[in-house]
Amino acid sequence: MRFKEVRQMRKLTQRQVADLLEIPLRTYQNYEREINDPDTDVLCKMADFYGITVDYLVGYSDIAFQPQSHLSADETHLIDVYRRLDEPGRHAVITLAEGLAGE
Repeated sequence: MRFKEVRQMRKLTQRQVADLLEIPLRTYQNYEREINDPDTDVLCKMADFYGITVDYLVGYSDIAFQPQSHLSADETHLIDVYRRLDEPGRHAVITLAEGLAGE
């Protein structure tokens, strides 16, 4: 399971994620420690929040999200990297991209 890894990449606390999922902090901590497994609803809610697949979240796949058929491999990779960034990182990427595009 990649709960802790994904949470830390977003620079979130366990409390923040537990609050988002509307579950007790101890319950979330037990998910990270792999003492208990979350139900399907919680897994889907976490995956949606992080913008990743459930398969990636639980460690079944190394692909963080399903590529859209209309996107190139480079576009898919860029979206994958962007989704793993925290808010300041996302802002920096947008600022850089706008500068490169002459906006």
